[in-house]
Amino acid sequence: MAERKRIENSATFPKWAPAEVIDYLHEYELQLKGYNLEDPRRRCPLLISTLLNAENMKCVWEALGASKKPMAPLIFAAAACHGFLGPQYEEGLTQAEHKAFLKKVQRLSVELSNTLRGYYLDGTLISHLVFPIETRTSSTCADVYAERPGQPHWSRFSEILDSVASAAPYLCKVSAGKRTHGDYACRAYFVRHLTGFFREYLGKPERSLVAAATAAAFTLSDFDPRQVRKLAP
Repeated sequence: MAERKRIENSATFPKWAPAEVIDYLHEYELQLKGYNLEDPRRRCPLLISTLLNAENMKCVWEALGASKKPMAPLIFAAAACHGFLGPQYEEGLTQAEHKAFLKKVQRLSVELSNTLRGYYLDGTLISHLVFPIETRTSSTCADVYAERPGQPHWSRFSEILDSVASAAPYLCKVSAGKRTHGDYACRAYFVRHLTGFFREYLGKPERSLVAAATAAAFTLSDFDPRQVRKLAP
């Protein structure tokens, strides 16, 4: 039945379009029915469909399919959605504000971890707060990023807090200078977000692939790797 569904879902897309991303698109569309009409995530299905159909995206999907990282095409789709929506929440802070925010997160994570450690609540919180991805009610980029194969298996909530505390200084470094203003803020953010994705999943910025995805997402005819380099050095 799953194979039949996949074949049916693939009927309107090119043969080179990844089947798992097509499935992700249809699941996303179904789950968006309960979202507020003004929810920006409603724009994501059209974006994913565009990236699956655009002829210049063939090289992008083929490169992702050859990646040794698990679920690279699927996580790319989620990353593209995140980038397309533009800076959100703390990403809109100034560099100084973001640095202060992450330092506060680190401090509070350490404090709560130390408070919980050694208590029964430390273990029981896991069963209440960590759920398999299949049981979640929303299908956002955060959902896909949240559970990657090989991620640590946490048995106590304090272990999660320790990981948060360890990651905060790193996030402060990589976020420096990323705030974008002006008419093309969303495009610049999209470029920088995908450049970061390709650095992790393909080992280098892959500016030609970022350019192809950006041209498809924003309906551009003359976007090239040189412009990507300017936005994401």
